[in-house]
Amino acid sequence: MKRILPLLLLTSLLQNCNEDEFKNGGQFKAVNNDLFYALRISSEMDSIQFFLMDEWPIDISEETFAEKQNLENSISGTISVKENEILITELESDFLSSERPKLKNMIIKNGKIYADCENITKYVWGKTNLGNCKSEQIEFIRIKK
Repeated sequence: MKRILPLLLLTSLLQNCNEDEFKNGGQFKAVNNDLFYALRISSEMDSIQFFLMDEWPIDISEETFAEKQNLENSISGTISVKENEILITELESDFLSSERPKLKNMIIKNGKIYADCENITKYVWGKTNLGNCKSEQIEFIRIKK
């Protein structure tokens, strides 16, 4: 029992560090998908913007991200952050709501953000084969300043 309490405290502190990392929003790049190559979460943690382009390199620097973020090739939406989940409450789409799937929550885990690749691909393009899904989840990491 004496060993369990410190371990629980350490686990709680590490979990809070991960949550604190996302309190002010920020810019994130995908490490395993070059179509949904980046996302930005507002400092208020109430809006999200996905950047979409297949010819962008995965190794985006802060400078190139700042230059390219005003391109029209992005979709925006509103979010709500609850503990380790990002709930997308609204996201732009060219399809009727009856033609697109319900968006799955994004997960915050180990300092990274994960989005279901097939789900968001079908939401944005109406098909799952256009998302360049190399794995089930798109993994986003913070772009360091």
